[in-house]
Amino acid sequence: MGPDPLDLMHQGADRVIASYLLETDDGPALFDCGPSTCLPRLKAALLERGVELGDVRHLLLSHIHLDHAGAAGVLVREHPELLVHVSEIGAPHLADPSRLETIDEIERRRPEHLALIHFGVTSDPELQLAELRTRLTEWVRRIQTGATEEEFGESVRNDLVATGSYSATYERAMPFWQSYAGLTRYSERHGTAGSS
Repeated sequence: MGPDPLDLMHQGADRVIASYLLETDDGPALFDCGPSTCLPRLKAALLERGVELGDVRHLLLSHIHLDHAGAAGVLVREHPELLVHVSEIGAPHLADPSRLETIDEIERRRPEHLALIHFGVTSDPELQLAELRTRLTEWVRRIQTGATEEEFGESVRNDLVATGSYSATYERAMPFWQSYAGLTRYSERHGTAGSS
């Protein structure tokens, strides 16, 4: 099993945003740090594992959304020796995220686990990615067939309730209006459902 998530208690709710403490040959590392509003919780979660924030040598950023990497600047100011990492492939996308690594690219790398920032670790990446692909394809189809933002949100909520996947935390972590806006933009640029 992969690393245990550090629950950052984003907006006071559990299981919304995670960070992960990793052991490296060069000392402790964090995979994502969350927003600056979660710094007290991040520090407390680290202390629960016997690590102080100053002990952390590396910060690995999955992407630059504020809810996952917003505290990076504060952490570097507090600990100038902290090394912040992003992959060589990913670095250019910090400025232009429109061509990021896809579901196909993740599958190509054949990971043993996926550490999900929203939330937890899965030991069956193949199933997780297949379900994600199916869900996104269906959501894009709904948008392309004219669903309004309200209709889209209601249909997604109903789908998740029917599969037992829905919780208020799910919607807090990923508001349906954001998915609607992003998938509408994707659909306008690419025009077809089923791309990954």
